[in-house]
Amino acid sequence: MFKTLQKRFPVILVVVLFLFLILIPGTMAFGAGSPILSTVQNADGSWGIKIDNIGKASVYNAYPIRVDTYYFGTLYMYTTGYSSVTNITGGFQCTGSLSPSPWKGAATFNVTDKWTISGNVVTAQRSLTVSGSRLFDRFMDAIAMDFITTGARTSVNYFVPGCIYGSINNLKADCIGGSNTYGSGYSGIVRIREDRLPAPMFGIHFNDNTSITLLNLSPNGATIKADGDDINGSEVNDNRMQFGALGAEQTNSASSTIKLGYWFPGSEGEVTYPVATWQDWLAKAEDHGNHQWRMRLHHVTNGLQHNYTITLRFGFDEDFTTYQKNVWRYAWTGLNVNSKVTKYDIDTVRRTLVDFISGQVVTDMRGSGLLSAVDVKSGDVLLAGLEKRAYLGFIGKNLENVEYLLREAQKRGGSDASKFRSQADLIINTFIGISQAPPVLEGRKLNAFPGFSDYVFYPKDNVCYLRTYSDDMNAFLRAYQFEKENGRDHPTWLAYVKDFVDWLVKQQATDGSFPRAWNAGTGTVYDSSKTMTGLVVPLLLRMAVVTGDTSYKTKAINAGNFAWQNYLDNSNHFVGATSDRPDVIVHESSALAIEVFCDLYAATNDSTWLNRAKVAADINETWYYLWNIPSRIDGDPAELSVKPGVSTIGMNLCTTTNSGTDTYSSRDVVSYARLYKWTNDSHYLEIARMLMHSTKNMMALPGRTYDLCKPGMQQEFWFLAPARGYCWIREYTPWVSANQLHGIFQTEAFDTNVYNSIVNY
Repeated sequence: MFKTLQKRFPVILVVVLFLFLILIPGTMAFGAGSPILSTVQNADGSWGIKIDNIGKASVYNAYPIRVDTYYFGTLYMYTTGYSSVTNITGGFQCTGSLSPSPWKGAATFNVTDKWTISGNVVTAQRSLTVSGSRLFDRFMDAIAMDFITTGARTSVNYFVPGCIYGSINNLKADCIGGSNTYGSGYSGIVRIREDRLPAPMFGIHFNDNTSITLLNLSPNGATIKADGDDINGSEVNDNRMQFGALGAEQTNSASSTIKLGYWFPGSEGEVTYPVATWQDWLAKAEDHGNHQWRMRLHHVTNGLQHNYTITLRFGFDEDFTTYQKNVWRYAWTGLNVNSKVTKYDIDTVRRTLVDFISGQVVTDMRGSGLLSAVDVKSGDVLLAGLEKRAYLGFIGKNLENVEYLLREAQKRGGSDASKFRSQADLIINTFIGISQAPPVLEGRKLNAFPGFSDYVFYPKDNVCYLRTYSDDMNAFLRAYQFEKENGRDHPTWLAYVKDFVDWLVKQQATDGSFPRAWNAGTGTVYDSSKTMTGLVVPLLLRMAVVTGDTSYKTKAINAGNFAWQNYLDNSNHFVGATSDRPDVIVHESSALAIEVFCDLYAATNDSTWLNRAKVAADINETWYYLWNIPSRIDGDPAELSVKPGVSTIGMNLCTTTNSGTDTYSSRDVVSYARLYKWTNDSHYLEIARMLMHSTKNMMALPGRTYDLCKPGMQQEFWFLAPARGYCWIREYTPWVSANQLHGIFQTEAFDTNVYNSIVNY
């Protein structure tokens, strides 16, 4: 794919000269402390850039003007140095031009770069203008820096939010940044479109605790239908595309050079994610990358301009955990998130959501429940309504939604209260008549004919997952507490949960761990992976409070310690929370980890758990979109799930294995509210406000229903990277409503004053 044409001078000699030329007259430097920004003259008289005094994170580029041209299926790289350098306030203005030799002067790229430094941040502002045209040729340009140090990929940690966290561990081998990228047949190139990232940044952290992070703090992100509709990674050439790609180049060799850069427009490779189709989803084939380039290029057109600015933030004396926290907060400020939050009347939102789930309750021959897989436009069950499935926990959250029907009944009173309580009772009675010691189902098929099993499972038949039961049993026990506090005791509810929990604690190993899943009805282990262990903690702690039996608390602490030491820790694992994507890094793992550690802190008053909750929270927020990714310039909005004008701020990337996006983050409001109250860190309050409000941007509300069937409806997920704003299946499932209501009700229940400061800011 790539051929290198380094203008005028051998690379090795350039590097040697570059390291020593800073000592000769003519070298200019800015930055009284560290880092130091300097221009260095090459042997051919041209100028390069160096930023050093940052330990292993020191970088240089002897020939900073770079243009990659593409013709006849090959990308050719051309570079040159600046022809002139002028002092400006805080740095340098550098100019030069490049005319690729095969074109014999038919087209020239004229470049003006402004390099400035302030504290530990270097800014590069590029202006490129094309002079002349090449009818069939395409190109991209780049600002890329080489590190003075060398090293293998295994010697450094990458930080790319929602994509790469540290090492390649727990990344699937064929995903973006996975181990295959550094194996046989691969080049070690990782280049990622910025619309795939919650914040456009790519960081490299070294073992001397220095780092460099490349950020785009003024992203445009414009794209076209042809780009968005590209399922398999075809070449697209259009000058209207205004997104870049961030990336690094490195191999597994200890002597490997390391490069970090920004390419415009944003060609992606050497691995790119396909756009999932319905068939891909059924086969889970979307959870991998394609070993190919998704080429995005501009035509060589007279007068075409590239104007963009990148920021290089240098870090000192930051371990990897601290570095990620600090650079993310730097991006939060730089992207000016607080001023871009869309504000809502949360009381209206809450009432709309509860009315919606009340309207979704279905009663059929086998019971009542909230159905999964509902078409968001028609309101009908997908697949021609052949099956009506109501699930526990995870995607279904029938018993958690029961809690919110009961809480709203208490608020409203009157006829609404009677209706909500009646519906809650119907759903409860559908599930609690079935013993769950051991568990025998994850859901029920409400329209099953007599003589046929009505038990259903997700994602595998006859398998019950710890996540499913942890979710709904804890919520149901919370509903029991709420009702009892308001003078209504339900001993059968408690007996149902206790029956399951007493079976569950017998499954705990001596190291505190739990298996991931069991065969339905038998209780034999189906999946011995221990990555879900932490998810049982809130349920066990609540059982200890409700029953007064402290043994549940002891078991919860043991489970929490095991989870921290192995899967929910500051080594950036945070894996295993979802039933359908085992043992990979997903947003839900860090989100639920905050709940686990906050609950343990509340139960023990041990600051160790609070500190662990902060680690989880600081990683978790890196999944939230901090910038607004615009809709396609062209094409029919009716085709899109995310309509033009809808802000993407507050949405979250789901997993490292694809670029699906949803609003699971709406649940996280209470987690950050708790951390704000306990730490007085105002940033956590800012996050809670963003999540309380901006996660409603895709929800149908009175007077703004988009093309959804009724107020309260919201699609489960969609894509912001290809296919921009689109999803092949427009589906609702009850976890969406449960998470939204969790963020509202549980925050209010935690602290009314904090709740009001979040809602009314």
